[in-house]
Amino acid sequence: MNSLIGHNKAPRKIDYKSISVNKYCYLNLIEARDHIQKLRDQSNSTLDEKDFLKKCTIPMTIEILVEQYLLNNLALERSINGK
Repeated sequence: MNSLIGHNKAPRKIDYKSISVNKYCYLNLIEARDHIQKLRDQSNSTLDEKDFLKKCTIPMTIEILVEQYLLNNLALERSINGK
C-alpha cells in the first residue's frame, strides 16, 4: 500500500522513497530543477496561464535526470553491442 508522505500526514498517496543527498548535490539538483523549469516555461509560453504545466519539483528533476542517463548511456550501449 502506498504510504502517506508529509510531516502532517498529508492526504495524498504517492509511491516515493526517501533518499539522502549531501548539500552540494542538493544545490546541483536545485540548479537543474530551475533550468528545467526555465526550459518548460519557454517552450510553453504560448499556452494560457491555466494550461501551464505543474511546477518542476526535485523528485521530477531526479526522474528526468535518470531517464536521460538511461536513454543516453544504456540504450546507446545496447544498440552498439546488439543486446
